[in-house]
Amino acid sequence: MNKGKIGIVKTACQRCGAPISMLSRSLFGADDLHAELGGICSACLTPEEDRRILEGTMQAALAAIAEAVAE
Repeated sequence: MNKGKIGIVKTACQRCGAPISMLSRSLFGADDLHAELGGICSACLTPEEDRRILEGTMQAALAAIAEAVAE
């Protein structure tokens, strides 16, 4: 997992153009998912995309915990 500093980025939704603020990268290392769906506002997310974010974040968090415990 990348240990660099996380910042807040202000941008526009990729679908509707609404202003959004997001993290510069995933807190838990789900950076691929963040790159794919991170620039979409909650109003534009489909239920399937929302589910993918929840599941992907949970899996990344569990992997980070397992890595920390193994150290």
